[in-house]
Amino acid sequence: MKVLFLTLLNLEDLTKNGIYHDFVNELSSRGHDVSVVCPSEKRFGGETKLIETNSIDVLKVLIGDITQTSYIKKGINTLLIESKYEKAINTYFKDKKFDLIIYTTPPITFNNLVLKLKKKNNAKTYLLLKDIFPQNAVDLGIFSKNSPIYKLFRFKEKQLYKISDYVGGMSVGNIDFIKSHNEIHSKTQVIRNALYELDYRIDDSIDKTSLFNKYDIDSNKKIFLYGGNIGAPQGIPFIKSVMSRFNEVEDGFLLIVGSGTHSNELIKHAKYLNYSNVKVMSKLPKEEYDQLVMLSDIGLIFLDHRFTIPNYPSRLTSLLNAKKPILMATDVNTDIKDDIIKHKCGLWSESTDVDLFIKNAVRMTNEDLSQYGENSYKLYLDEFKIENNIDKLLKLINE
Repeated sequence: MKVLFLTLLNLEDLTKNGIYHDFVNELSSRGHDVSVVCPSEKRFGGETKLIETNSIDVLKVLIGDITQTSYIKKGINTLLIESKYEKAINTYFKDKKFDLIIYTTPPITFNNLVLKLKKKNNAKTYLLLKDIFPQNAVDLGIFSKNSPIYKLFRFKEKQLYKISDYVGGMSVGNIDFIKSHNEIHSKTQVIRNALYELDYRIDDSIDKTSLFNKYDIDSNKKIFLYGGNIGAPQGIPFIKSVMSRFNEVEDGFLLIVGSGTHSNELIKHAKYLNYSNVKVMSKLPKEEYDQLVMLSDIGLIFLDHRFTIPNYPSRLTSLLNAKKPILMATDVNTDIKDDIIKHKCGLWSESTDVDLFIKNAVRMTNEDLSQYGENSYKLYLDEFKIENNIDKLLKLINE
């Protein structure tokens, strides 16, 4: 089967790990001919070019800036991507015929391109739902439901569902949400934010003491690690409140690592607090971040309390794989909390309740966390391995 994969994530190096890297690599390993189209942002010196990585053709397309820029600029450039992708595909893949078109959200603006490719190739179309936009932007107050920009993006979202033969959502909550708010005729299934299994055990060749010293971490405390995007979706005011009261978690060490629109705000707040058990670091290379996952005792998940959509952060997968207990503070609508509670992988509080979060953190410093960790790993093996999720996807398509 010839597969075209459209995404806004840079997949220039498919020897790396990640939910999209592992997705296309696993499809390719099954003998399918996979071609990828991904962006090359102007501010990074981008250009349109066709390369081969891990025996997969990757078409990088020059686009305007869509990361670390204003919402207005991001919105305009996102709307322009579709025509740029279409031109590049017609130039570099003009002699290829595709059986399956797979595309992800974000963005929701590929509907015209997907429809043209579907008709031209007589192909099946599969939407990987990784984001429910524009409702998430409304939830965060970026624009209102009465604004022209919302109505434009909402129209495109509806069209994208209409042309999709299949929709894979991150959770049951994702699928239920779009079905309750849209006319969905696609075949649907849960496709997790799945990854290949990695070994997060610290072996004898790794000097733990030197790692603790390298990152200036107190090895006598249980490490609570948050890693990933630091922006509005994570609920920055709540995180700052947690930081301000983390001195109450006497046997805990709060470590936040990442980048995003609000990362400097958290770095400044940590400096202002000057607590010995709170540290905020900029984004690290994956190899170094994985070392911190190995050293940590508890993985953190944060989501803004205003969300009405069931967000499902991808960072959970590596924490489950690494056998980490989970401490999370989210809105009440996401079903990520339901999965963690059901499978007894950790503790949850609403991301308005700082008191309960701190209480849960203190509780975890005083508990044997091994059973939480084993439950996390079992959930990873049962639902979050990429091999099993590709099995499910191919089974649905072949029915």
